[in-house]
Amino acid sequence: MVQSLMDAEGRSVGTVFTDSNSTELSLEVNSPILWSVDSPYLYTLRTCLYNGDIGIENLLDAVDVRIGIRSVDFDPQKGLLLNGYNVKLKGCDLHLDHAGVGTAVPDELWRYKLGELKKYGFNAVRSSHNPASPAMLDL
Repeated sequence: MVQSLMDAEGRSVGTVFTDSNSTELSLEVNSPILWSVDSPYLYTLRTCLYNGDIGIENLLDAVDVRIGIRSVDFDPQKGLLLNGYNVKLKGCDLHLDHAGVGTAVPDELWRYKLGELKKYGFNAVRSSHNPASPAMLDL
């Protein structure tokens, strides 16, 4: 298995290799750009599984997952700390459907809905009834 972390421009910031005997991987990122509510920077973690030597002819599967690097902590006196800074959650419960399209919500409609919520000061969403789509989570 090979895992590569790429920045938002697609440049590799680190790669780790493992064999079939390993169950845990660790990858250190020097000076990461941290994800935050106001700056939701995302990396892409690409995981490739090979049968034998690394090469396209031995590639069994590949999956890309978009991730943010951040630290989250809760302090009884300071509240929620995101990357060491206090964050007040201002959120809503959002049903994951929309009039006329049901749960087949187009990406642009998610962009609009989430943009409107952000415009009114929301920085958190709790989804209801259905799993959030990958597009909604990326936005």
